[in-house]
Amino acid sequence: MALGHAPAVAAAPATGGLPAQQQHSARTATAAPWSSPAVAPPLWVVTMPTTLRDGRAGTQSFAVRARILQDAIIAAVACSGTDHALLHRRGARIDPLRASAVLHH
Repeated sequence: MALGHAPAVAAAPATGGLPAQQQHSARTATAAPWSSPAVAPPLWVVTMPTTLRDGRAGTQSFAVRARILQDAIIAAVACSGTDHALLHRRGARIDPLRASAVLHH
């Protein structure tokens, strides 16, 4: 067997149940019930105003999935705190209290 590859068929352990790898896969499949497009929460576009150090204004938008408006804004605020988002807005301050959100169609 090649390094890093699992056997094509794994036998169940003598004590019953699934091998550890299959048990993990089964939990992962049920962990996010909306992973199927048929039941995915709506996609929201949340936009928040930004201000650069020199005073110039702008906005940064985030596409997030959430069932309700408030959850969409909370998810976008969480995204805005990532290193990637901060780098994208070039260090500008973001104002989550003035966030707006619309459903994406």
